Amino acid sequence: MAINIRRATALTVSAACMAVIPISGEAAAAAKPAVRTAHAAQSVKPNALYEWVHGVPNSLRRGGTIVFSLWYKQTSRHTISVDDYYLGLMNTTDPRNPWSKGLSIQLLDPTTHKWITPAKRFFGPSGVDWPYVDGGIPLKPNAVGHVYLRVTFGRTARLGRWVIQPQIGGWSGTGGLDYNTPYARMTLDA
Repeated sequence: MAINIRRATALTVSAACMAVIPISGEAAAAAKPAVRTAHAAQSVKPNALYEWVHGVPNSLRRGGTIVFSLWYKQTSRHTISVDDYYLGLMNTTDPRNPWSKGLSIQLLDPTTHKWITPAKRFFGPSGVDWPYVDGGIPLKPNAVGHVYLRVTFGRTARLGRWVIQPQIGGWSGTGGLDYNTPYARMTLDA
């Protein structure tokens, strides 16, 4: 029996999950998960989905682009299927304003290896989804997967402090996985 799990898309922040390694430009495309992250120090629990983010710089100038990665590992005894990816974005300087104003967002599709832009219908109040309808991407027990994301902060993007939160938006194949919510912080300057 397949169970489809859908995560809440509200942006939440937890200091225990933060693991940021600054990498600029296309160098992020070659990034590997670092041994020393917030998750490496934790004991590995069974039936958990661990996620961490790499490549978000501490600051960026308006008009700049960042390429960063979401890494993930599941510790159940079953193979799961990653059904969609999610990217939460919030300007904490003025969270009432539309987060997507002035942003160009893409995901490097792990199956086609092409950059894809999400359809506007997948833009939510605090982020964007990239759903997979063809059965998802399998993730075996204790295997590590990753996906790359690209965000350009254009001329009209809000200046100030940003919280960037990539994650697996949903999975199927097993239920009851505990998961963390990774995030990184970045300041957008003029």
